Amino acid sequence: MSDAIGKLLRLQGWRVLGVDDQHEQVRIRVQPRRAAAVCPRCGRESRRVHARGKERRLWHGVVVGRRVELLARSSRLWCPECAKAFTAPLPQIGKWQRRTEPGELYLRQELQTQSFGTVSRKTGVGYWALRRVLERSVEPICWEQVLEQSGGAGLRLGVDEHSFRHQDMVITVTEVAQHRVLSLLPDDRCRTLEAFLMGIPSQVREQIREVCIDMKEGFRKSIQRCLPQAKVVVDPFHVIQDANNRLDEARQLEQQLRRLTLKKSHFWSLRSGCTPGSATIWTRSGLVCPSCASIT
Repeated sequence: MSDAIGKLLRLQGWRVLGVDDQHEQVRIRVQPRRAAAVCPRCGRESRRVHARGKERRLWHGVVVGRRVELLARSSRLWCPECAKAFTAPLPQIGKWQRRTEPGELYLRQELQTQSFGTVSRKTGVGYWALRRVLERSVEPICWEQVLEQSGGAGLRLGVDEHSFRHQDMVITVTEVAQHRVLSLLPDDRCRTLEAFLMGIPSQVREQIREVCIDMKEGFRKSIQRCLPQAKVVVDPFHVIQDANNRLDEARQLEQQLRRLTLKKSHFWSLRSGCTPGSATIWTRSGLVCPSCASIT
């Protein structure tokens, strides 16, 4: 039974001792299969147990909607060659880590299609822990390879802001044509963006043709200082979003001045076409329907 649980949950290197099935989570008590470890000082293998460490709780993933935790103890082994004790490493987990390697792989797969908030509520892992997992998964950029994959057409970067619950803003840098994430910057400061751009090799920086941004003025100035040859364009999504916000502000102002109820749908007639209901509202308010005015 324990071998089946180990194969199902990918517990390579662990021996299952027991399972505690709780309401919202499953705790599995495990121990390493190998009793010996190599001394990091002299490289000699030792099996002599010097002391037992405290029990550690390791986050391992989510199975059938329930969180899986591993309960394990690390051993302090004695090296007769060095006459010193050392801590035997645990399988599938790095030093000072609280999540196993399969658990971090699960989190990265969830973050590919879901937001930080959704994954946090589903797994119980906080925002900063998820962010560290994501930052560790970002490989160093090989700019020569990115430039080679462009096929001589130059690079087209995308700079965008993302937030967690409308705070803790970060910047993602992508290669738009290759649909590739290049970097995740720690904050949304212009000096951070400028440091990243100036860190690009000069021969690669000269091949950047366009940079797509949102409507933040600071980003535009920073890019023009660091990439004077690049053309700065604004994402159409942000242009439409800004136009909708300005139109909604005009609607609220007209509603307050004329003391009428003007719904948002009546102001979309320029895009979706005038309807009899919206035409009546425009006539009562004393305004001209934009759709009808464009036709005449």
